[in-house]
Amino acid sequence: MCRTKIKSRYVIMLLNNKLKKELKSQGREQAIDGILRSQFSEIEMNGGDRALEILRDPQERKKATKKIKRDSKRNSPYSTTTNLSIAKIQNSPITMIISATLPLAAALMFFVLYQLYTTPDQIAGSPHITYTGKNIQVIRNGKPLNTQLNMEILNLDSITIPYGEKVNITYDDGSALELLSNSTVTFGNPSTDENKIHLDQKLIELKHGEIHVSVSKQAEKYPMLLNTSKAIVKVLGTKFRLSNTNEKTIIQMEKGFVEFTNISINKSISVKDRETAIVTENSISLKKPEVKTETAINIITPRITKNCLVSYKFNLDSFQNNLFKNNFPQNKSIKLKYTGTSQPNILKMGGLNISSQISLSNSENAKEILEEIQKSNEISFELWLKPADNSDVNNHSMLIAFSKEKELFGQPHWLFFLGQKGNSIVLSMNTDTKEGFDNQLEFNNIFEDNSIAHIVITKDKDGIVTLFKNGISQKSIETKGNFTSLFTNKDKVYLNLTGNNTKSHSWNGVLFLSAIYDRALNSEEIQQNYLSKY
Repeated sequence: MCRTKIKSRYVIMLLNNKLKKELKSQGREQAIDGILRSQFSEIEMNGGDRALEILRDPQERKKATKKIKRDSKRNSPYSTTTNLSIAKIQNSPITMIISATLPLAAALMFFVLYQLYTTPDQIAGSPHITYTGKNIQVIRNGKPLNTQLNMEILNLDSITIPYGEKVNITYDDGSALELLSNSTVTFGNPSTDENKIHLDQKLIELKHGEIHVSVSKQAEKYPMLLNTSKAIVKVLGTKFRLSNTNEKTIIQMEKGFVEFTNISINKSISVKDRETAIVTENSISLKKPEVKTETAINIITPRITKNCLVSYKFNLDSFQNNLFKNNFPQNKSIKLKYTGTSQPNILKMGGLNISSQISLSNSENAKEILEEIQKSNEISFELWLKPADNSDVNNHSMLIAFSKEKELFGQPHWLFFLGQKGNSIVLSMNTDTKEGFDNQLEFNNIFEDNSIAHIVITKDKDGIVTLFKNGISQKSIETKGNFTSLFTNKDKVYLNLTGNNTKSHSWNGVLFLSAIYDRALNSEEIQQNYLSKY
């Protein structure tokens, strides 16, 4: 009610000032002020409801117009020009202008009020949808709207994610949310006076379910706020998972730190890298990572093997006779041949140190992999890696690629090319609509530093390509075309990692694991592979 009256007064002030400027030369501003206040007092007292009623009902609009014309001829009780005779006012040019202007001003006010009360406000950071699953709706003003790519999220919008689906939302500053299945999230920025929330702050409420959060650096005065019924998370820049049930709220930190508050007992703690905190109705607790956590995770969190075509671990156990074996039992024959000027530099803790003089390839039966991908029209690439450099923005360094033996203008005929360009990931796909580098997608700012990273990039049947880093979705891009005509039986197909058979596009760094699936892994499966490490 209070907010409605404020908006009504604001509209009155705008119209009042407009008339004052028009009649300032006549010295009659106070008369106009009085007439305006007398006409709009009912609207102000009723919080705009009467204005909307008049706007929607033709008969009410007619009555209102007559009332404005009739009342405009009277001297307002609020006016300070009571010494002027009514006759003089009625016959003066000022009154004629007032009589002509007030109906238009009132109609304009009704229109502005209608827009104010039927259109939700924009919210900080202009969040918009970058990926959406099927049959998902945004509830806006009590009405359902089907989600779509680039749809802007407005104040008090609410989204419920059905089972097996998800929605990705990105802010202008690069902050990203992944709303997982069976979750309900509401967005908004309550007014500063009532809630002490600044208009530049991002505010999210997780009703129930789970979200993955990646927050770019925020201004220290205006942290992002994530609320549940039991807890508040203040975020300046970090990555974490937040889940909420009827019994508890759990935050699992990946990187950075947050302030985590139990609302009922008004107690806060700081949660840092790899720590987990739990809030129940009357408690808040912190679990620090144990030394043997990674070993325990590998035991209880196995890697996803369904529809895995090849999986290479680059360690001493997997290397023999210049070949890296495929760890997926069904396709053990698809091995990678190591080619280099010296013996491979395999680290004791796992990982192949790669320089520009090294390539990994298979030219014997790589076509078996593409045949399955062609049938499914889906694909997932997975990598555990540590780039040596992210400064070369001009070169496309190869990570995984398929190519035909036939060369075009001295270069291989690419079917797939997944690579690094500076701190970005690039993906080229040969579909039935575009070929090779004509169909290139770029995911920017993925390698912020040269630390170890888990990268998964998926393409589903609907043409949605999504990149995940360390188990969290970063960005989705919609593409066209499918994989129905990748190659013919006569073609010879190469699988290459870190450099092709001519050693161009070479990548430098440490490669720990590489895998390919003939389906699009979902976010839960990708998170499981991330937890299982390499």
